[in-house]
Amino acid sequence: MISFIRYPCEIRERLKVVKDQSSVRKSKYWLVSVSMGYGHLRAVYPLRSNSEKGVIRADKLPESGKFEKLKWKFITSLYETVSRAGEKPVIGLIFRKLLNYFLYIPDNNYQGKKVPFQVRWLENAVKNGLGEGFVQHISYPHLPVVTSFYAVAIAAERAGYQNVCCIICDTDLSRAWVPADSSRSRINYFVPEVNSATRLISYGVDKERIKITGFPLPLELLGDRDLTTLKMNLWRRLMHLDPQRAFFSKHETEVNNALKLNILSEKKNSSNDYCLTILYAVGGAGAQKKIGGDILKSLAVRIHQNNLRLIFAAGTRKDTRDYLMKIKNKILPWNNNVEVLWAKDFESYYYLFNNALQETDILWTKPSELVFYSALGIPIIMTKPLGPQELANHNWLKNSGAGMEHPDPSFFNIWLTYQLNNGRLAEAAWNGFIKSIKSGTFNIMDQMENILKENDPSSLNIVRNIRDESNRRVRKFVL
Repeated sequence: MISFIRYPCEIRERLKVVKDQSSVRKSKYWLVSVSMGYGHLRAVYPLRSNSEKGVIRADKLPESGKFEKLKWKFITSLYETVSRAGEKPVIGLIFRKLLNYFLYIPDNNYQGKKVPFQVRWLENAVKNGLGEGFVQHISYPHLPVVTSFYAVAIAAERAGYQNVCCIICDTDLSRAWVPADSSRSRINYFVPEVNSATRLISYGVDKERIKITGFPLPLELLGDRDLTTLKMNLWRRLMHLDPQRAFFSKHETEVNNALKLNILSEKKNSSNDYCLTILYAVGGAGAQKKIGGDILKSLAVRIHQNNLRLIFAAGTRKDTRDYLMKIKNKILPWNNNVEVLWAKDFESYYYLFNNALQETDILWTKPSELVFYSALGIPIIMTKPLGPQELANHNWLKNSGAGMEHPDPSFFNIWLTYQLNNGRLAEAAWNGFIKSIKSGTFNIMDQMENILKENDPSSLNIVRNIRDESNRRVRKFVL
């Protein structure tokens, strides 16, 4: 089946609540991103309830001139083009080298003395109008600007905004995220973990402007600040991933103490009749979609016996959706245990994807920003990384014990049986939960509250009311 924009009932209600409240709330910051894959958008969507006019896409504004639109198109389409071409046998090598050049990350001995070509090009583009469209679009310049894309942060600072905050979307980052004169920059950075903070310091960013917040995760997957929804989902997931109790035999007390749930007694009383759910996420560029067919062939018997559900997340690309539907109809036609998630726009897809993650036991994806979703207690199988950022994400997740190298998709069924029986997938889920920052969304909200307090103390109560209202909405429609 295909999940189109005719959302399930609970998602329609969630959309309705967000739209109804957006007209009455008082805003506290501008939220700006770009349509470059899904990573930059995923980083800002959890924060949109407190923003002015929701998520503003700097590359799709009517205020942008013709030449600015062309520059945005070049920047946002470069990664997608290279990602898709990177799968080709011969030409792929050339495109991968091109991507590595534009996203180059220096070694650990970098002292920041030489400004790379990418930084000089971006600074020149900003001087010549890149970002003017969203600057004109913003009608209240006294509000802070929060963005997940470096070009927007640099353009906002150049336009005179005093409070510019940039969310880092990977465990490591290129020099392009920091202005050429980093020592004079006033941009604040919200980073997902220590490695990215260390890198910013090597680029000359003031330590006081770097906050280790964690990556902002969807509120519907966190629940309240006690992470009630996250813990309940993890409790169910661990039972599914440990059928032989290989993991629980070692970590039963630790799990019970951390989740404060009587998992063992619930596990004993639970039935073995469950349906393991695997979500295979195709990137925003549509690359690596062909792996989905091999996964489906390997798992066909399990799926037919109602022992497993397979969800293909096709994003917003019709060609990816059509390809996955074709192989689904060829291998397992009319089987409701195989689902293809697709929507016309990112916001709709974002809700569908998060809703699917509520029931997902294993996530198979490229090592993009989704590596930070391991904090939700979801074990991640990683496809081959593309570009230095994904390589850094891959190594970080693997070293944490929350991610695993992808097996040969044709023999995935055999590999899956082995990993379930030895408890390794349950262990990966637990490692992600205990070793990663889970409250990134709340931490960034708190940071924005502090910034607003410093600039306008009288508005602090308004911000707290907004945050409390957001938490109540999450509890009502998720828990």
